[in-house]
Amino acid sequence: MTKTESTNLAKTATQFWPSINPTLSALLRDMLIPYEFKRALAVVKTHRMNHEFLDLPQLRLGLEADRELAWARRQKRDSERIVDWIRRTLPASYPADQDDRNVIRGHFQACWEAVETGGADQVGIDDVRGMIRGHARTAFGELGWPMKDAAEWADECVGKGVTA
Repeated sequence: MTKTESTNLAKTATQFWPSINPTLSALLRDMLIPYEFKRALAVVKTHRMNHEFLDLPQLRLGLEADRELAWARRQKRDSERIVDWIRRTLPASYPADQDDRNVIRGHFQACWEAVETGGADQVGIDDVRGMIRGHARTAFGELGWPMKDAAEWADECVGKGVTA
């Protein structure tokens, strides 16, 4: 938000909590600048409903939590499913009519085989196995599968008995 918006929001806060002195108001104004005005206003109003006094550490926690929630929602809305990314980046390997499950399984099995035969030491192999398994589990989960089933399919991609 702009400095003018943060100043106005700090003035609004002094209406909510008349005991705010000019020093505290200036601290609040400076603290609010990194946040979006409308979202910060909503957080300040919520803070007022829950607190009889201004608690800057609690307000900052609320602002940060709100920012993270907004970021996560934007990421989810703007993100591409893993299976769609695989199809887009490797169209020759995975035709459009191939089942999503088989695309994911084929891709991550190929990744695993490349790592397994790549000559890395066992620690490196185990680390990468865990990464591949995690991505495969996420990809199956994006298809709407229960996490237990997604984890079992991911295990199949990198070998049974994997706990990474």
